[in-house]
Amino acid sequence: MSKTLQLVHNPSLFGSTAADKVRGLTRLKEQGVGGIVTNVAFKGYLTSEDGWRELLDLLSACRTVNMRVWIYDERGYPSGSAGGLVLANDPDLEARAMALDEGRVFEERPYEGTHNCHNYHERRRYINLLDRRATAEFVNVTHRRYRSRLDGRYWPVEAFFTDEPALNTVNLGTLPEAAEKTLPIHDQPDPNKKRCPMIPWSDALAGQVDPAPIFSDAPAARSAKRDYYRRVADAVSENYFGQIQEWCHDNGTLSSGHLLQEENILDHAELYGNALRCLMRMDIPGIDVLDSNPAASFRHSHRAALLASSAAMLNGTRRIMTEVSDFMQRMDENRLAEVPAMQATAAWQAALGVTEFTLYYSWDIPDPNPFLPAEVRKKGLFRPAAEYLEYNRFVTALVEQLEPCRLVPDVFLYYPIELVQEQIVPSELPRSRIQFSARLQAIRDSFNRAMLELLRAGVVPCLVDEAMIRSAEMRDDGIHILNACAQAIVFPKDCVPPGMTAEWEFSENTPQALFAAGKTRMVNQGPSVFVAAMEAADELVFTCVNLDKNPQTCGFRTRSGVENLPLGGYETTVLRRPKGAMSPKR
Repeated sequence: MSKTLQLVHNPSLFGSTAADKVRGLTRLKEQGVGGIVTNVAFKGYLTSEDGWRELLDLLSACRTVNMRVWIYDERGYPSGSAGGLVLANDPDLEARAMALDEGRVFEERPYEGTHNCHNYHERRRYINLLDRRATAEFVNVTHRRYRSRLDGRYWPVEAFFTDEPALNTVNLGTLPEAAEKTLPIHDQPDPNKKRCPMIPWSDALAGQVDPAPIFSDAPAARSAKRDYYRRVADAVSENYFGQIQEWCHDNGTLSSGHLLQEENILDHAELYGNALRCLMRMDIPGIDVLDSNPAASFRHSHRAALLASSAAMLNGTRRIMTEVSDFMQRMDENRLAEVPAMQATAAWQAALGVTEFTLYYSWDIPDPNPFLPAEVRKKGLFRPAAEYLEYNRFVTALVEQLEPCRLVPDVFLYYPIELVQEQIVPSELPRSRIQFSARLQAIRDSFNRAMLELLRAGVVPCLVDEAMIRSAEMRDDGIHILNACAQAIVFPKDCVPPGMTAEWEFSENTPQALFAAGKTRMVNQGPSVFVAAMEAADELVFTCVNLDKNPQTCGFRTRSGVENLPLGGYETTVLRRPKGAMSPKR
């Protein structure tokens, strides 16, 4: 069965009659798409009987043509507010914060300047992810309604997709001017509202945490900040992601989705406490890739992919999701991405473990993505059916080869979120205008460099936080952390937590030294070609992806010798070799 799913937010996209929907989905399936991620219509969201009938007709058509179904859990994004219904039912569930103004700390309802006021869907106030009651109400008005309406013939669906839920105190900046002018308004922001530094807050934190030190950059505040963000991480991962996952398990389905600002560790503490811990509470952790230039998307999104693949490896699961599109090509270049570039973009993600491809690409229906700005969407670009079939067949064939393989890391790499937690200082400024401290910049740059250079060398890391490292067990076959096993723990340069010693602290020689010490399966010699290894029963499976449009030679060294493989522009090849002597030393 095809491994791609089209995001279809409008159940009447294919027409109003049942026959129209069958014809439209049949045409989509003939182009290689295996299913849809869909939702009840945004108009009259979750309350309109006509909207529910339209969705049920679409799901009936999916049954007729044998297509997979996921449910998208929000009226637009970010997920959590049910299109405003949660706060309409109980305004006390709105996001809360402690703010600092001229030395005075006070409670605030954060909205102006946040992601919820500046996204490509709608200005809308948001729920408190720290408050278990808020997610319970979100599940009640969203997931339970789907369960009730779809019960019997159309239940269970395969998974629920949650889109960019995040804590609501960070100023991420504004959108391009044209998008800001046309953005629908559900809740009117106050243009005169003074913007102050803020931290997420809840009743559970009151009495447990003194908010004042969290705003401080003094060394004496670091312990308090670590403790605060640990509590935040526990609350978000359990109260939002965990509660949704538990409901899904109780009702025969799975949880999936992706986070906001996945690529930058400096955003993870304030948005999630600990992004890795949140992803671990998804059955199918996911990423968001908005660029279909293979080299550019790899440079930008490999960090998000490693977070999601690490969550899966630590959980002992295999499925990983991507929401992928050519958004950047549409916005910046007024064009659709070309199929070979789309294929290579999919291939590097599959090489890092992605198995589920949810698509915002246009096909022979122009621009079905409602989150594209109107001036972009009205251009009506569409992709010929033969091209879309070529892309979807490629993705499915590749994933069918790789999904049965096991994701096995070569090394654990420290995810220095605790070091960020103790250094981050809340700010009222847009993210692009903040001058982060030299120490924070060094942590970010060192972590990013270690991830990128390890991957370029063909070393697959599994990210782990400090608490996970402290729980590690040494066994005969390697170092065990939760459900993952690797041969070494690598720390980004100058990012060793207090009280720890590092056998492996990253430098430019680390990949070669790891290979020489017998810790890794291979070392890649041509960084313009991405190579990653997985394991089958008695084989190593190497996925080789040329990220460049020009021909390249893929060259990498294993314990059995050097592999040299010519690759055409954007070409992908899967090599299978007997495991034997290629396995790392235990």
